[in-house]
Amino acid sequence: MEAMSPMYDLINVDQWQYYCVFANEARTTVNLRQRSRFGIGDVYFLSMYYGHCEHIVDDVKRLSQHRIHLISGRNIDNVSVMLKLLGFNGEFGNDRLMKLKELYGWWCNKDYRRYLVAEPLGVDANNFGGTSFSPGAIVWSEQHVHLMHYPKDWDAIVTSGAMPTHVADEANDRPAYVVEARHGAMTQISINSLIPALADRNSIVGPLAHVRMWQMHPLDSFLAAARKEWESWSQTLQEMGCDREHPPYPYTEGIVKVYLEKEHAYYRDQEALMAKRMAG
Repeated sequence: MEAMSPMYDLINVDQWQYYCVFANEARTTVNLRQRSRFGIGDVYFLSMYYGHCEHIVDDVKRLSQHRIHLISGRNIDNVSVMLKLLGFNGEFGNDRLMKLKELYGWWCNKDYRRYLVAEPLGVDANNFGGTSFSPGAIVWSEQHVHLMHYPKDWDAIVTSGAMPTHVADEANDRPAYVVEARHGAMTQISINSLIPALADRNSIVGPLAHVRMWQMHPLDSFLAAARKEWESWSQTLQEMGCDREHPPYPYTEGIVKVYLEKEHAYYRDQEALMAKRMAG
């Protein structure tokens, strides 16, 4: 949340005041809980900056000709198009194909051979290692492959009863395989505690990915690429009709280094705490 401040400052928004943000007074700990995803891309912030987009948190009371009446009493005028974007509904055909009655973690009916993962809905977390999809997809794939190679490890999972479960909710058009973010988080925590081999792999792959990232994409070249994309979107949005001055990319090398040092300090503290616990 703190690292997003340069972007939100650009559009004069205090992200800590969003309805989905739950933080302590010092803002040293935070939890995000919402059913949708918050804006994190260049297009979102630049569109807000140039006035092409406005983010309104409210409910629709009623509609009239070219006007939206909100519960707060505000009216939005000159409306010619209204898109109702609520994401995607899961396909019940996937439940039928897998003969799924209950999802146990990511497994259909507690059968380790039938593995069914869809990206969990919404946000429910207090620690974000990143915002991209691929790291999670790699972990999900490795989990299934591991159990195909070492099926005896399934015994610990199925006898523990630790996995969250989910069944279809036809009234809300929610198949069994479509789960909330908390279900996904609890599943990952349980798997790592029950299968030592996967936990060990994560402890190796995580640091390896960190080193590989900085070797392939040093900070200066990474920021240069990010700045170039920012300027490209900025030019595109200016050409759509706005004479406001082009905003410089909000992140400098100095700003990023401060955030990186805070991250490293956090992980050093976590490692020290873990070592202390293991020492008894």
